[in-house]
Amino acid sequence: MTCPFCGGEMEVGFVQSNGSALIWTNKKHCFSVLADSSKGEIQLDHVFNSASITAEICRKCKKIIADY
Repeated sequence: MTCPFCGGEMEVGFVQSNGSALIWTNKKHCFSVLADSSKGEIQLDHVFNSASITAEICRKCKKIIADY
């Protein structure tokens, strides 16, 4: 997908939560409490419920687009 904000290429991945952290990751998986920045995961916020949705990220303009 092309980023509607900057025109750059977006990466497909997932926004996931384990109940204490919300991250974007390129591979859906079980994860520990914190995002692993060495794997390109980005911790977005702290949340209360476990969840996972497909999302695309633009690293250039720091936007995430997700359908629900």
